[in-house]
Amino acid sequence: PNELIPQRGVYAVLVEWRGRRYEGVANLGFNPTFGRTQLSVEIHLFDFAERLYGETIEVHFAMKIREERAFPSITDLVEQIRRDVETAHSLLAAHRTQVSLGPTR
Repeated sequence: PNELIPQRGVYAVLVEWRGRRYEGVANLGFNPTFGRTQLSVEIHLFDFAERLYGETIEVHFAMKIREERAFPSITDLVEQIRRDVETAHSLLAAHRTQVSLGPTR
């Protein structure tokens, strides 16, 4: 009911499923490299091997990494995804530190 859809782009995310929280990276958009026209959300969870198709999950878009864009080749896309994963790891690690230390004065 009181939900918002974030802007298109790549995000560091936290996902809740069956009472547990997982970290990952998500793309929200139209997959322009492949010419798709339907809005979709693709999520890669770190260190996670289970299948979630058909499951209900809660996604928290923690931090935006970059805008969605088309890439000239699959190789370029794969390299950018690798960098996005590294960035998401760093952002979420910093987020964990801030949360565990509490507010600063």
